[in-house]
Amino acid sequence: MASTDPSHALTRTGSGRTTVRARAVAALLALGAAALASLTTGAAAVAATGPTYGEVAAAYAKANLVGRPYRAAYRSEDAFDCSGSVYLAWKHALPGLVEEVASRDQYRGGGERIAVGTGTLLSASDLSAGDLLFWSKDGTVAGIYHVAMYLGDGTLLQTASGRDAFIGGLNYAPSLRMPFAIRPEGAGATAPSLAYDAMDAGLYDEFAYGDFNGDGYDDVLWFTGTMAVSARHRGWQVSYGSRSGMRGFRQVAAHAWSPADQELRIADLDGDGRDDVLWFTGQTSTSLYWTGWQAAYGTAKGFTGLTRISRSSSTPASADLAVADFTGDGRADVLWFTGTRDKSTRHNGWQLATGTGKGFSSYVRVRDSRQTPRNVDLAVADFTGDGRADVLWFTGTRDKSTRYNGWQLATRTGGGFSSYVRVRDSRQTPRNVDLAVADFTGDGRADVLWFTGTRSTATRYRGWQLARMTTGTFASYARVSDRGDTPRTRDHAYADFSGDGRADVLWFTGTSDTAQSRWGWQLAAGKPRGLAGLVRVHTTWRTPRWQ
Repeated sequence: MASTDPSHALTRTGSGRTTVRARAVAALLALGAAALASLTTGAAAVAATGPTYGEVAAAYAKANLVGRPYRAAYRSEDAFDCSGSVYLAWKHALPGLVEEVASRDQYRGGGERIAVGTGTLLSASDLSAGDLLFWSKDGTVAGIYHVAMYLGDGTLLQTASGRDAFIGGLNYAPSLRMPFAIRPEGAGATAPSLAYDAMDAGLYDEFAYGDFNGDGYDDVLWFTGTMAVSARHRGWQVSYGSRSGMRGFRQVAAHAWSPADQELRIADLDGDGRDDVLWFTGQTSTSLYWTGWQAAYGTAKGFTGLTRISRSSSTPASADLAVADFTGDGRADVLWFTGTRDKSTRHNGWQLATGTGKGFSSYVRVRDSRQTPRNVDLAVADFTGDGRADVLWFTGTRDKSTRYNGWQLATRTGGGFSSYVRVRDSRQTPRNVDLAVADFTGDGRADVLWFTGTRSTATRYRGWQLARMTTGTFASYARVSDRGDTPRTRDHAYADFSGDGRADVLWFTGTSDTAQSRWGWQLAAGKPRGLAGLVRVHTTWRTPRWQ
C-alpha cells in the first residue's frame, strides 16, 4: 500500500485555489525571467516576443475542445458546458486561474476586469485571446447564465445545449452581455510556444503510488492531466509493479483530473486490498455533475467509474484532512483537524469519519486538540504496528521546560487517541530536514528516513539515516545508504514496489541515457535493517516533475 511522506501529505497550506495559483506562478518562474517580468507588469501587459498564455488557452480550445459535445454541469474533456469549456482551456495554459465553478462564480473570480459595455458592438481590437465574456438574463451577477472565451480574430469558443462546441462570432447577444470581460491573471505573459501545454510540461507532481491491482506490488499512477487527442499519453496511466520491475505505462481511466488542479488522494477505501483514488471535488452545488467526495476504485486491470461516496464539500486544502486507516479494519478513514476546541461549534478538535466500504460515517470527535498540519508538523502512519494509523508530531524543540518536546506520538485507541508520548529527543521536523515516513524494515511499524544531503565523513550523520520504530520509541539513527541525494535534489518515491512488505526508495533519474552510470528508474529496496543498493527497474526517463 502507499506510504505516508510528511513532506507531501500533510504540509499544504492555504485554500486549494490559492495553492494551485501558487503552482502556476511557480511554473512561470521555471520558464525564466522574461515570463516573470511579463506577469509582474500586470495581466494586460503585451508580450514582447512569442505567444501569450491567453493565446495558448485559445489554441488549445480550437485544437481540442471545438467539436466536443455539450453536457450540462460537466467538466471533462469528452463533454462539457460553457463554464467547463473555459475552465478546461485555461487549465492547459495556466492551471488554477479559471476555477471549476459555475459561470457566475467565474465572473466573481480573480483577474483584470475589461470594460466592454452592454449592447455595444465589439471589434477584435477590444479583447485579447483568452478573455472571458459573460451574459446575464437580467443584467445582474446572479442572473449570469453563459460564458464564452475569446479566441482571437473576432471569434468566440461557444457551447450550447443540443450541439457540439463551436466557433461563433464576437457579438453574440450584445444586449445581454455583462459590462465587463475577465482577463485571467497572467494572460499576457509570454509562453514558451503556441503549442505549450501545462499538463504536457509536467510542472507538477502528478505521480501517485499504491497497489492499485492488488497483486502486492506498489504501482506508479500518472495523472497526465489531459484527454487531448493530440497527446501521446492521455487520462490516468499506470506503470504496474512486478517481480521483474515496473511495466510500461498504459491508460486505465479516461479522466483529465490531476493533482495540478484537483484534490486527489490514494487509499484503500473499500478494504479489498487494492488502492483507490479519492477525489475531493470541493463542490456540492446541484448545478454541477461532479460533487462531494468521489471514489474511483482500483480493479485488477484499471479503475471503476467515479462514484459519489460523501456529500461533503471539504477538501484537504480547505479543511485539514488526513486519509489513512485509523480503525484497523483495512478501510481508509478521514481525520479532520478542525483547528478549534470551541465546544459551541458543531465540529471541534480532531474529527474522524470512519470508512464503511461504500462511503464514510458521520464525523465523531476523537481528540480535544486545536492542532492542524498548518500550525504544527504532523505525520500520519502506523508507528506501533497494530494496524491503526497514529499521529506523530515533530515539535521542533528539545527544550525540556516545555510540556511537549522532541517527537511526540499520539496512538490510536479504541475511541480516540492517547495522550502524546515523547518517542525521540530530536528537534528535527520535515520543514528543517528532509524526512520520509514509511515501513522500510517490514516489521509493521513506520520508520523515519532522513536524507542528510551530505557524504562528508567529517560529519556525525551522513548519507541516508534511518530511525527505526521500536516498542514505544525510535532507535538511534543508523546509516543505510552513503548517498547524498535528498528529495530536494532528486525525485524520490516511497512505497513497497518490490512486494516484500517493506517500503523502498524509487529514484526517478530523469534520463534514459545509457552512458550515465544511473539511468531510468532506480530502486533501493527496503531491508530488515536498511536499504539495498540501487537497481534499475524501468528504462523510462519520466519523473514526477517532467513527464
